[in-house]
Amino acid sequence: MLLEALLKAKGIASVPVLIDSGNRYRTPETATPAAFNHVLSYLPEFDLYADSTPGMAPFGILPVTEYGKPVAIETEPGASVTTLPLVTTEDNESKLQTTAQLTADGTVSGQSTTVASGPFGTKLRQLAASVEAGGPARWAESYFKSLGWPGKASFQFDPPRDRLTPIYAFSGSFELEARPEFLAGKAFEPLAGIRMLVRPGEFLLGSWTLAKTEPTPCFSGHQIEELSLTLPPGRDIELLPAGKTVENSYLRFRSDWSRDGRVITVRREITVRLPVAVCRDEIRAQLAEAIAEIRGDYRSEIALKPLVH
Repeated sequence: MLLEALLKAKGIASVPVLIDSGNRYRTPETATPAAFNHVLSYLPEFDLYADSTPGMAPFGILPVTEYGKPVAIETEPGASVTTLPLVTTEDNESKLQTTAQLTADGTVSGQSTTVASGPFGTKLRQLAASVEAGGPARWAESYFKSLGWPGKASFQFDPPRDRLTPIYAFSGSFELEARPEFLAGKAFEPLAGIRMLVRPGEFLLGSWTLAKTEPTPCFSGHQIEELSLTLPPGRDIELLPAGKTVENSYLRFRSDWSRDGRVITVRREITVRLPVAVCRDEIRAQLAEAIAEIRGDYRSEIALKPLVH
């Protein structure tokens, strides 16, 4: 009501739009008010939908779970039922870049930066707000404790509720306790550092815990993660893991490993383009097979050995 009053004060027409904010992607055959539990605003002049509830979404960006849902739009003298457009790949992007250093005593330090736009950008702002609310030091302690690797961090980010530009960035510097077993040859995955958003594909492709015969919400989007680790002096790696490509009619995922001197880098990228908001049947089966392969790629590890001159 406040949003629409402010729009009216500027001479911009808007009408209420009823939607279900939960997991309902179909309207029932029988008319019932229980089909809707949330209200958006529609601006006919701009053909634009806005949701004032998130509080930190750029204007016209909806929560990702609202795209592709049926809605009821108030029109004179009655109402009409339509479907919201799907989120597009280009309007839903994120990138994580982490550069880390493993020292001669096994401690790790580094920097992580996440940049996101669209619904991913709104989610990143919400997570930044949770860091503010919990206190950065306390949040970092809890985060690394959940990973089973005690550490601390400091953060650099703009106030998430200010300047709601399309792109939002969140950075953090971290220091982790020594893991001498890595120096002794224990295999480990590349260090993600401070991961604020989901890994490439894990959310976009729908729930990976469901059987592939079960339908699940799914979303178009583009994600990149680039993780680099500088090896300590006197250490080399046993073997550089092989990359992987997974591709079908709806997605393309690729991971690449490279080495530049003592710096080991893995880059993973996924592009998803889906024609539906709920994946079922053949689409669901293809995505379920793809996410299984992608999750297998996540388990790629490196192991250190003494450097032989």
